Amino acid sequence: MSVLTHLLPDSNNLKLENCQLDEIKTQIKLIVSAINRVVNCPVCNQPTHKIHSRYERFLADLPWADYSITLQLRVRKFFCINTLCKRRIFTERLTNVTAPWTRRTLRLAQRLSAIALANGGAAGVRLSAQLGIKVSRNTLLNLVRSIPLPPIVTPHTLGVDDFCFRKCKTYGTALIDLERRRPIALLKDAKAETLAEWLKAHPGVKVVSRDRSKTYESGIRQGAPEAIQVADRFHLLQNLFQTLEQVFGIHAKVLKEVEKQVFSTDTKVHLEVETALEEGIRELDGDTYPTQLQTTEIQNECGDVKPFLAENTDGLTAQENPQTNILPSAVCHATCFKSAKPPNAVAPLPLPDNLSLITEANKSPVVPRFPQNTSLKRKVQSAKARDRRREIHEQVWRLRSIGLSGLAIAQELGVSKTTVFNYLRSSTFTERRERSDHGLSLLNPYHDYLLSRWNSGNHNTQELFEEIRTCGYIGGYATVARFTRYLKTLPGFEPAKCSKKNASPRVSSSSHRPLTPSRVPALVLRRPELIQPNEREIIAQLQTAHSDLKSAIELAQQFASVVRQRLSEQLDAWLHKAKNSSVSLLRSFAVSLESDYDAVKAGVTMSVSNGPVEGHINRLKMLKRQMYGRAKIDLLERRFLLAS
Repeated sequence: MSVLTHLLPDSNNLKLENCQLDEIKTQIKLIVSAINRVVNCPVCNQPTHKIHSRYERFLADLPWADYSITLQLRVRKFFCINTLCKRRIFTERLTNVTAPWTRRTLRLAQRLSAIALANGGAAGVRLSAQLGIKVSRNTLLNLVRSIPLPPIVTPHTLGVDDFCFRKCKTYGTALIDLERRRPIALLKDAKAETLAEWLKAHPGVKVVSRDRSKTYESGIRQGAPEAIQVADRFHLLQNLFQTLEQVFGIHAKVLKEVEKQVFSTDTKVHLEVETALEEGIRELDGDTYPTQLQTTEIQNECGDVKPFLAENTDGLTAQENPQTNILPSAVCHATCFKSAKPPNAVAPLPLPDNLSLITEANKSPVVPRFPQNTSLKRKVQSAKARDRRREIHEQVWRLRSIGLSGLAIAQELGVSKTTVFNYLRSSTFTERRERSDHGLSLLNPYHDYLLSRWNSGNHNTQELFEEIRTCGYIGGYATVARFTRYLKTLPGFEPAKCSKKNASPRVSSSSHRPLTPSRVPALVLRRPELIQPNEREIIAQLQTAHSDLKSAIELAQQFASVVRQRLSEQLDAWLHKAKNSSVSLLRSFAVSLESDYDAVKAGVTMSVSNGPVEGHINRLKMLKRQMYGRAKIDLLERRFLLAS
């Protein structure tokens, strides 16, 4: 019993009278009582010893091993002997054991609060069950809501950024102390007035880091007019990236021409090969037709390079191989696969060490590219939609030329104002960007293995499908069938009944990714020391292809250097050069920077960064998703502030 006494929540004020063990329910009931003879009135704090009555409370406590603990607590009611006190009868308080009207001990409540802060409601219930504590998710969330928020210490350097409660609908504001790198508050909206009120209520902020938001600029100016506003360098480069994306979107045709020039080994096509391939692809499916014939190369035994055409299957894109231009998967089977069974690994196979010998032994690899194959019906629909967007773009600018506002144009054409303002950014029609998941497929990690097995003579789709399933492939048979059906259309493939061995062409993965308006800006803004020689050639070809692209690339790289190296003395010269540029989008970008000149100047001068703010915003998004996006500001704020 002496050991059990030390396990009580407050062994100094509680006395263990009895212990009951229920092995069937794995429960232990401890019968305890308070030992203080004199207690104080909770209202007037007058000591008293006059007992009115006794009663029992049942409290849940922390489990012991696999046994749940229940305290049967015998407490007393007392008379208040102070005649002036408004309370005549009161219950003794055991402040170190439990709170009034609760059914759990303080230490159990603290443990559950920690679980709820870290995991939320539903996940907290699952973890508590593993720890032997029965609790509901509403109880856990109510415990979090009952925790008081920590006092706010006004920071010297404040970071401000927005977050969404509902994407594109409602937003809030996160405030981060950049000196301690800790969150200090969440605001219920992203309005300038709300931020200004908070800054006025907490004076003393000297530096505020923010993105390019005009709303936050206004709120900081109203709430802390003497604070230095700093435009975050990441957001400056992000705005430049978005501008370049529009510039290259206007010159999408130039990108295609440059892509052909850079990969000039694939440019000339033999007519007989093209005709044979088109006929073979038509036989694949009744509604498929090659619209974008990608050129690849075949190196024959004499060493000359012959161009070759390759069409695709749905959503199958060969992975980029940074080690070599042509991955010799044609002979990987001889070195990496001793048997017909695939390795127990999902990742692509490593290249063998004797790469030069393999390449020499395989002088005829076909390098296929697998862009998305679209049905003829879908292509017609896509062309009609593009023509409709182009017509709306022309109508928007025609109405703009006669003086109508953006809202009036939207009402006149029956389109959203967002669409109108997007079209008004450039007088030249911009092609729509590809999907972010374009070319991604569950089959991508298995391309090397499939090509190796294909080149070794196994053309049975069902067998290939079963082999990669043992590696962990979770896709369907139809995807593998489309892949092998395409390979069978390559010239040189012979059916299985042919006695000629290895008649099909050697096939390996593609080595480069297409140039798109979203991929080229990342290449242009890459740090100079990280740019590869072939990428420098692409940039040089782009500069040669069009004067506007040359001006845009030079200005973008100069601005990136100013921002990264914090060359504030060169900012004015760059703004002057950009405003006189022939590229209208860069002129607009320079004007927007000039309208926020003080913050931009401070951004390329001071070392303050919004990086910690972005990190906390990511954590906040995780908390929102963990609670299925249903958490209100009070619960979200406590989990965001207290768990950090």
